[in-house]
Formats: sequence, structure tokens, C-alpha cells
Amino acid sequence: MGNPLAKYLSNYLPAKLVLLFDEFVSVFASLLVFVAVYLFVPQANINANFTWQYLAFSALYSFASFSIFSTYTLIVRHTEFKDSFRFFFSSLFKVILLGVTWMVVGKLRPQSFLILVPDFILTLLLLLLSRFLVVLFYDIYRHKHRQWNTCKRLLIYGISNKSLAAV
Repeated sequence: MGNPLAKYLSNYLPAKLVLLFDEFVSVFASLLVFVAVYLFVPQANINANFTWQYLAFSALYSFASFSIFSTYTLIVRHTEFKDSFRFFFSSLFKVILLGVTWMVVGKLRPQSFLILVPDFILTLLLLLLSRFLVVLFYDIYRHKHRQWNTCKRLLIYGISNKSLAAV
């Protein structure tokens, strides 16, 4: 059985997989914001129906913003600081679309910013943290893989000086 990560050493992750991962991180951030608001701000009066609608729109707008700003086409293991601006604008675009949706539906209140602003911040931070961790784990894995391949293997088949062979 080979190394399960060997196929990703020379190839890149598929863009659809990266998009799916970013989508999951964005919706997870929105869910965490709702849980925090529900626990720490009980006067916000958040019901389950509104939460599911918000999460559905969050998923839809995240997909749209990631598609528009092409965050999923970045090479994950070579992510740089300048690439974080795409995440900033895609997170901001998602929250602006959510705010516009609330305004059209008529549910935009001053309390809405208790959800929109933390959603933007948490989505941005989790996206950047996830990319940072992927780069970190990839570098650690490559370092161990490179270190293993540079080791010399010796075959000892006797007790004299000429009974050593490098494999």
C-alpha cells in the first residue's frame, strides 16, 4: 500500500475540492456566529427558521463570492499574503449580499450587525487560518519526506571495511 499523500506531492488539489472546503469553512463560520449570538445575546430573538434561511443564503452567497473572486484557483500550498485580499473581498461580498437580502426582505435591524460583522470577521479568519494550516502541514510533510529520502541506507554483510554497501 503506498503513501496516501503521494499523489498530491507533485500534483495540485482539484479546484472543486478547494471550493468545497472553502464553502464548508464559510458556512461553518456563519453557524458559529449564530451559536455565539444565540448563547450570549438572548434578546436577539433568533428562531430556527431564520437560522436555516441565513445558512442557506450564506452557502449560496459564499459560492458566488468564491466564484467571482476565484479563491479556489489559488495554489493552496503556495498561498501568499497578497492572496489574502481575495479572501477579504469574497468574505465582504458575502456579507454585503446577506445584508442586501435582509434589507429586501425587511428584516434588517440594528441587531443584524451583531451577526453580519462577526460573520465577516470569523469567515475571513477561518479561511486564512485554514490556508495557513494547510501550508504548514504540507511543509512539515515535505520536510519529513525530503529528510527520509536523503538518508543513506547501508548494507552490512561482513566485519571488514569492504563489507559495507550503500543502497
